[in-house]
Amino acid sequence: MLLNELATELLTEIFLHLDSNPSWKSLALCSKRLHAIVEPLLYSKVHLIKSQKSCLMYIRSISTNPHLVQHVRDFHTYDGSDYDMQPLPTQERAWMRQTLPDNVYGEAVCDEWFSQMFSLPGVNNSHRRYDAFIAFLLNLFRHTLESLHMWFHWYNPYDYSHISRVLEQAALEQSTKGSEASLSRLRTVALRQMDWPIGRSPFAANGIPCRVFIPFLNLPSVRNFRGLKLCSEDRSLLYNENQNSIVDITINEALIEAVSMSSFLSMFRQLKRVEYQHATLYFEDLPIFRSRMFIRGLRHSKDTLEEVVVSNYPDDSVEGPGKPLSWASFTKLRSITADVCILAGADILVPPNPQPGDTSDATNPPNTTVSLHTGADFDALSDDEPEAGAEMLPRQFTQKQSLAFASYFPPSLEHLTILKCQSSVFDLVEALLSPNNPGFPCSLKTFRLIFAQDPRTVPQLRWDEAQKQAAWGGIQISWSMLNFQDKTAVDRVVGRKSRFELAG
Repeated sequence: MLLNELATELLTEIFLHLDSNPSWKSLALCSKRLHAIVEPLLYSKVHLIKSQKSCLMYIRSISTNPHLVQHVRDFHTYDGSDYDMQPLPTQERAWMRQTLPDNVYGEAVCDEWFSQMFSLPGVNNSHRRYDAFIAFLLNLFRHTLESLHMWFHWYNPYDYSHISRVLEQAALEQSTKGSEASLSRLRTVALRQMDWPIGRSPFAANGIPCRVFIPFLNLPSVRNFRGLKLCSEDRSLLYNENQNSIVDITINEALIEAVSMSSFLSMFRQLKRVEYQHATLYFEDLPIFRSRMFIRGLRHSKDTLEEVVVSNYPDDSVEGPGKPLSWASFTKLRSITADVCILAGADILVPPNPQPGDTSDATNPPNTTVSLHTGADFDALSDDEPEAGAEMLPRQFTQKQSLAFASYFPPSLEHLTILKCQSSVFDLVEALLSPNNPGFPCSLKTFRLIFAQDPRTVPQLRWDEAQKQAAWGGIQISWSMLNFQDKTAVDRVVGRKSRFELAG
């Protein structure tokens, strides 16, 4: 059977698996029928992240064939391309101005909006052009857009007045018009800030501020939100917000201080999945991650949350030894992936020579604690042998920490992954898997320990005992090594979602 003889539905499904513009373009040139089938695929993804030429060509295409806009589903862009529409001829400019809805925003506002899409002699208004042009496209795609991915400039993002206006109007319409409202089909929003240039000192205050990302969160249609380098500037905007539609949120390299983090997470009322990764300490003014504030922020989702991924990547600079997080009230939580220090607090050095009468709270006597190099004196991510005679510093979790850890998981938990483990993690494992643990999560099926050190630091005897305890509970337990500086490897092992990669 010839390709052209297959049913249209079958051909569309086949072509979707190609997922390639060059292939689709070649098919469109084969016949009128294939062109009609492929055309919606060609215009379903709009990626304006390269040059001014691609933007101008796109405007010329849709101004000549306005019906192509109805195919747009996915829009990628970033504040760095040249969006100057100055080279457009008069006819295409007139079409752009006619497209702006005077009846919604008013003629004066639309006149200003239109004028800011063009460069001005002697004036660097590239940011305003970006704001005006992207708002124009969002308005154009308002009935079909399903996914939006935006990159912002590495410096503190400016005010995006036109984009915010379109989003606010869409939020208003969605609360009254339902499916006929602007951007009512938009389900996924991903915002990220570009990496800082080499040689520039990054500051946490220069992430994407609240005034930029809050309007996206206020859209009732959005179900999935992803943000990279969000900061808590303008944090007053986080209060008194109530977001009931978003069920999946991913925040990587967060630059949000503790109180604002709690306020931000408490906006969401029915989250099912949360991934939160605090930024690295190379930011000069980075606020410290505080575990208790994190879980406090999730309190409104305790009856809906099913999966949590939380990491203070790559540093363990959290609060010292103290009360670990309690997940017991999260009735539907099935999967937890977290740093060991976030779950149980920081471990402590074992006193080398305990004094008579010393009643320090310890799970194991110092002479039975397995020696372990800490991150301060041993580069666990290298392949080099430790220097001969290097001091081995034993560490452990206290008995109080271990018992608290063992009772802080809900009965619904099925999968537990602990990141950045050292040998001291077996204090926690033994307490959790103990037959005498009244808080044992009865649904637990898999238990993974991810170590960031040389495998020689994993004590064989304690590992064998952990396996016996796991087998008694019908649990599959495993451990592996991971270079936590390798983002790709971390994403693969942790099961983390895509880091907002934009196609070319």
